[in-house]
Amino acid sequence: MPLDQETNTLYDLDLRFPPLSRTVAEVSSILASSEAPDTERLIDVVNQDPLVVATVLKRINSAYYGMRRKFGDLRKAVVMIGFIEVSNIILTSSYISLRKIGSSKKEMLAVGRIIRASIGAGYLTNLLAQEFDLAQKPIAFTSGLLHNIGRFVLLYNHQEAYTKLIEDSESYLPTVDEERRTLGIDHAAIGAIATQHWNFPDLLPRLIESYDTPGHLNSSNERELGIIMKASSDIAHQLAMAIQDHPDWNAEDVENDDQIERDEANSIFPLDWNLPQSLNSLLNTNGYNKQTIEEVLSVEQKPMLEYVEHMVKF
Repeated sequence: MPLDQETNTLYDLDLRFPPLSRTVAEVSSILASSEAPDTERLIDVVNQDPLVVATVLKRINSAYYGMRRKFGDLRKAVVMIGFIEVSNIILTSSYISLRKIGSSKKEMLAVGRIIRASIGAGYLTNLLAQEFDLAQKPIAFTSGLLHNIGRFVLLYNHQEAYTKLIEDSESYLPTVDEERRTLGIDHAAIGAIATQHWNFPDLLPRLIESYDTPGHLNSSNERELGIIMKASSDIAHQLAMAIQDHPDWNAEDVENDDQIERDEANSIFPLDWNLPQSLNSLLNTNGYNKQTIEEVLSVEQKPMLEYVEHMVKF
């Protein structure tokens, strides 16, 4: 459905947009437009939101990054960790602030699923974009992270109905078909409109709108990123479902100093998963080695889940 028709549907449904920090759109624009890292512009944007600055520094100074000294300055953190990684932490910190739209225990569980799936997809989209050396790789994490943003809009407007839809879905999160049958519109369509409303760079609404059909994107560069984003989301959902009820997985072990606890957590990997068909087609078209990509993804299962848990704990 074209965006103008979707916008009419949005107004017919009288949907409201949840509050989202301007930092997310502004940092996304920096990543989408800069040929070279623009550290000063990044710092200027983030310093306008002191809460984000504090949260970002807290994450960077945690045991996860293993820094020998604590940082009180984002500029120094960019030098040590890298422009893209700091940008990704900033985006995630701002995005996670959407969890405040949940109030009841069930709603918070639904919000938790959306956030974990989003961060996991961001991590894997970035990983695969680097492996495939995509032209759009600077914004790969952003696209993976934000592809679920329409789910927050649906939850914000239909908390009871969408929470129940998440509970009843056989998937980790409802499919676009399940959403359309229940609510009359899906998170991809809503997400495209929402990112336009929040003034995100034009690339993101196009990617999000085509989340379920990335092969329809006109640009070959965007089509490749869209395919990887969709595949990464599918894989993140598979791993989240495999891990959520595993008796030997404890998120608190991510940064545990106890070697026995860490070994026990390590023993459950690799988890069972299937390479999405969409990624298979990209591998075949571009002559990439399927086995190599499968090995990379298998090795990255635990680091991805650790990254997700690290990001959601603050």
